[in-house]
Amino acid sequence: YALFAGTPTPGAPNYKLSWDGPVFNEVLARSDTVVPGGPDPASDWVEIFNPTDQAYDLAGFSVSTGPAEPGEWIFPTGATVPSGGHLLLLCDGSQPASLEWSDRPNIGRSLSAEGDALHLFDPAGRKVDSVEFGFQVRDQSIGRSLGTWTLLATPSPGDANSAAAPTSAYTWLRLNEWQANGPGDDWIEIVNPVDRPINLSGLRLTDDPSYAGLDRYLIPGLSFIAPGDFVVWQADGKPAAGPDHLPFSLDPLGETLRLSTSTGLIIDQQVLSAQPAAGSQGRFPDAGTEVVDFPQTASPGAPNYLPHPSVVINEVLARADPPLENAVELANPGELPVDLGGWWFSDDEHQLRKFRVPPGTVLPPGGYAVLFEDQFANPALADQPFSLVADDAVRLFLSETDAEDNLTGRRATATFGPAENGVSLGRHST
Repeated sequence: YALFAGTPTPGAPNYKLSWDGPVFNEVLARSDTVVPGGPDPASDWVEIFNPTDQAYDLAGFSVSTGPAEPGEWIFPTGATVPSGGHLLLLCDGSQPASLEWSDRPNIGRSLSAEGDALHLFDPAGRKVDSVEFGFQVRDQSIGRSLGTWTLLATPSPGDANSAAAPTSAYTWLRLNEWQANGPGDDWIEIVNPVDRPINLSGLRLTDDPSYAGLDRYLIPGLSFIAPGDFVVWQADGKPAAGPDHLPFSLDPLGETLRLSTSTGLIIDQQVLSAQPAAGSQGRFPDAGTEVVDFPQTASPGAPNYLPHPSVVINEVLARADPPLENAVELANPGELPVDLGGWWFSDDEHQLRKFRVPPGTVLPPGGYAVLFEDQFANPALADQPFSLVADDAVRLFLSETDAEDNLTGRRATATFGPAENGVSLGRHST
């Protein structure tokens, strides 16, 4: 007997394909910004490399995503990749698939950042190469390095692959937030609290602490979590619904959640009691030791937080004409002053550290303080300058820090929509 790896042929003659032609070489499946040498506007992409000593004609070859289906997108006439060269295929489901050859053709399908597969077929429909992957890091590609697929240090579309990215140990991972009794499906979130990506491939997630329950869910190969980022699974018992769906749901009366290695070594574990009837539960702050309820602030895929008891974002003026200025007003409904110096202000819950509030900014009891756009949009004053957007919905975040500049998890937030010139939006007591 022979093993037909990658070439099963039920109802057709067996074959074992030996392939030394073009292969998939690099994949970017979570493209949020334009990377050097990449498509503009940003889109997912896959790179093909030709290792042979002559140009290779790919006309009639095809590519599919997800299930292996020959002919999903067919290379048109004129499709060639030079000897030792690279070919970039765009994976943009928002644009039509390319029917004629160009320097950067589009296969017309986007890739899933939670997990997907790519398959390459010859004109006879035989699969000659494939790559499957799980959760991906934003704007960071996976590719071949020393003959093995891994997370790469930097994307290099159309060029030789960079070295493998340095990663941290899986022992840093923490079960960070979960919802077992809230609106919608259950879910589980893990966090990477360190400053390097972590490889999740082959780890196990389960709600059954028995030996038999160890393998309830195996995290797919080529799965990674970015520094300071989160991965969320839907615990709905519907694994066929997508790569981020688990084969189990959570018990609102309590159970055990466990993240472990393939050998059963426990990385993190949470023994849940009866869950709150609304909202979520999790660590506070992220990756911390205390577990609290989040009745109003469930945040799957984002930092855990509780509303600050003494600071609110009270009013926003996002479209001002002189002599007025775009600004954000803060208020203190409490009875004690609050020193805001060193706190962080942002318009992105995934990048909370954009503008540091200047030292000496004190919010008096029952009083107000103002942050002007000239401050947080100024590259000389802000780590990541940003402006208020008057034509679209925007969220603002003011995050408390401790003496060591760690985020405490307490913050003030506000969401506002489009505004007319000179019209502010704010809180109103009823």
